[in-house]
Amino acid sequence: MKVETLQQFCWAGDVDNHLKMQKPWSVGEFTFATNGHLLIKVPRLADVAEIVNPIDIANGWPKSEPSAWLDIPTCEAPAPVVCQKCNGKKAGQGACPECGGDGEVEFSNIYNTYTVDCATCDGEGEELECSTCDGTGTVEVIEGVAVGCSGFSKKYLALLATLPNCQIGPVDQCGPAWFRFDGGEGAICPVRPGVY
Repeated sequence: MKVETLQQFCWAGDVDNHLKMQKPWSVGEFTFATNGHLLIKVPRLADVAEIVNPIDIANGWPKSEPSAWLDIPTCEAPAPVVCQKCNGKKAGQGACPECGGDGEVEFSNIYNTYTVDCATCDGEGEELECSTCDGTGTVEVIEGVAVGCSGFSKKYLALLATLPNCQIGPVDQCGPAWFRFDGGEGAICPVRPGVY
C-alpha cells in the first residue's frame, strides 16, 4: 500500500485537536491511519515515521471476532447539501458566539484581569464564517446502510470498497466492526440505528 492511499483514511480537517490524525504514523511493525470513524492498520511502510505520543488505538478495535465476513455493499457517498444556516454564503450570521459581539474577551485569575481581541472573530464582533458548515457553504449528509447486524456510513463504505477484496465483519449493533482486505485490516464505527 502507498502512503497516498493510506492518507485518504486520515482526518482531512485542520482542527488542532485532530493534528495527530492528519497523516499516517508507524508504531513497531505497523503503520496506522484514522479519521476518527475508520482505523486502518497495514504492515509498516518504510516512508512513514513513528511519532511521539501516538494516538491510543487500543479502544478503537472491536472487542470480539465477527461471526461472519460480508462483502462491502455497493454504495456511493451522498453529495453535500447547501448549509441551511448560511444558505451557502459561508459567512456567519450575527454576533460572534465567543465574545457576544464585543470583539473582545476577558480572562482573569486571582492577580489580574486581561482583555484581548477575540480570536474567534478576529476582534470584529461578528462570526467570520458559518459555525454550522465551517465556512464551506455545504454540510455533509450522513446516510447509512445496513450490513449484517449493524449499519455504516455510505461515505465510509464507499471508501472501504476501494481496498482490494475488502470485507466487513460486524460484531454487534453498537460497537465498531472489523474490516479486512488484501494487505491489512481495520475497524469502522457504526452509525446510529435511525440513520439506516
